[in-house]
Amino acid sequence: MLAVCALLLGACGGSSDGATDSTGGITETAPSPSVPDSSGTADTIETTVPTETTGAGEEGAPTLDYEDEVAVAISDLVERIGVDPEDVTVRIVEEVTWRDGSLGCPLPGMNYTQALIDGVRIVLDVEGDLYHYHASLEKDPFYCADPVEPLGEGSGDV
Repeated sequence: MLAVCALLLGACGGSSDGATDSTGGITETAPSPSVPDSSGTADTIETTVPTETTGAGEEGAPTLDYEDEVAVAISDLVERIGVDPEDVTVRIVEEVTWRDGSLGCPLPGMNYTQALIDGVRIVLDVEGDLYHYHASLEKDPFYCADPVEPLGEGSGDV
C-alpha cells in the first residue's frame, strides 16, 4: 500500500528546481537567515527536503531543522539587549517535551493547558550570560527569564 502511494505521489509530483540526492530527497540551496556560527560568520545553508517521510526513531529518519527558530531567537536577543549578532553564541538547540502549556515559562497567577507539548529549547550565550528561548512546534520561540526544565534532557549542545 505504501509503495503504491509513493508511486502515485512520485508520478503526480511536478518538477523541482533542486537536484535529487542519494537519499531520494531534493537538495536545495537557499539563502538562510543570518545566523552566525561560532566564528561569527553566516553562510548559505544547503538542506535536504525528504521526498518520503519515515517514522520517528527509524534509522535514516529525517531530523528537524530549527534554523528559523534560532534566527528568531537571535534577532529578539539582539534587539532586547542591544548586542551585535556576532556576539551571540548558540549553546543549545534541542527538541523537548514541555510539561504543560506554559512551555517551561509559567507566569504567576496564570492557568495553563495540562498536557505534554512537544517543542524546542534554545539557549543563547552573550559573554557568559545565558538567555533561554522556548517554543512549541507551532509557535515561534520567545524569551523566558525564569525557565523551568522540560521533561528529560536532550543532547542538543552545539
